[in-house]
Amino acid sequence: MCQELDAGFGWDEQWLDDCVASFAILNTIAIWTGLVMMAAQWVVLINVWSWIRTLGRRAQNLGCGDAEAHVKEKQELDDSNEYQV
Repeated sequence: MCQELDAGFGWDEQWLDDCVASFAILNTIAIWTGLVMMAAQWVVLINVWSWIRTLGRRAQNLGCGDAEAHVKEKQELDDSNEYQV
């Protein structure tokens, strides 16, 4: 890209070297920013996964792990009490 710019304006060798160095720095910054953001996504993904597993364990420890059985028991109690006044 710097050589294309240089062809139109006829800048000196110093300018061309500075341009190439500047684009190399920008390229390096962009690559490292992308890598850091990818690493941050993985950290967040692992933390959310761990949090979900912890919530599941807490629900099972509190007796909420068999929620369908609790719902069925409640329905059976409601059905049996339906005809009693």
